[in-house]
Amino acid sequence: MNDTLTITHRFIVNPLYRRYNGADLAVRSPEQRVADRMEFLKHLSLFARLNDAELTALAKDFTVRHFQPGETIFFQGDPGQALYLIEAGRVRIYVQDDSGQWWYRLQDGIAYSPGPYALATSLRYLSPAALASLSSDRTDKKIVVDLARQEMTCFEGETPILSARAATGFGVHRTPRGEYEVLRKSHTSYMIGGVGSDHYDLPGVSFPTYFTRTAIAVHGTYWHNDYGRPRSHGCVNVLNDAAQFVFRWSTPAVPYDQHQIMVKRGEGTKVVVV
Repeated sequence: MNDTLTITHRFIVNPLYRRYNGADLAVRSPEQRVADRMEFLKHLSLFARLNDAELTALAKDFTVRHFQPGETIFFQGDPGQALYLIEAGRVRIYVQDDSGQWWYRLQDGIAYSPGPYALATSLRYLSPAALASLSSDRTDKKIVVDLARQEMTCFEGETPILSARAATGFGVHRTPRGEYEVLRKSHTSYMIGGVGSDHYDLPGVSFPTYFTRTAIAVHGTYWHNDYGRPRSHGCVNVLNDAAQFVFRWSTPAVPYDQHQIMVKRGEGTKVVVV
């Protein structure tokens, strides 16, 4: 099988308009480009031990290349002449087997990269419209999780707009009561933890919306349909469709070409656990 790395329509929407520090990529000054790249490099483990002087030198040595949606970057077996870092947009890796079927390499919450491959016909495309933000003009949103009723309700002002049965934390993992706000959101997450009979290993958990610093989230659930009673390790388990709604509706929105966002204090939708 030939391994190919390709930019796709799913992952890039006109990358020249991706914004960095308030300026479009195409119009940033040379100084701003270097500063942006230094900040980018600092978050990559490969360069974590470099000091500022070394990072500056590396950032200045970049060669920028732009690829069109669907354009191939390299094939398996090509000579390794460069290290590619994705400054804007996303990529997919796929292979074709001897029968001509395509397989995609999974990543971003499905597995720790590099992940396994899945048959393309087993995957479902999510369009920008399917992930577009909802009620983006409302500033009075609130998510209420009722532990006694095992229910999650989304409010705009005093009006409930979605109510879903839930399965919250059980026993020592009880979901903590209190007032919170959305801290982080991602399209998927690979959740693993616990020991012995308490161990769990859950790739591809859909649309987690995190609201505590201990990584408690509202998220979709594919491993059970036992809603209406506590049974989780602290998270608020709901149907995948309900999790997708919360992901789209809660603020701030996650850009289509980003896997996840970290939310600044005071900017996330309020979450109340009662």
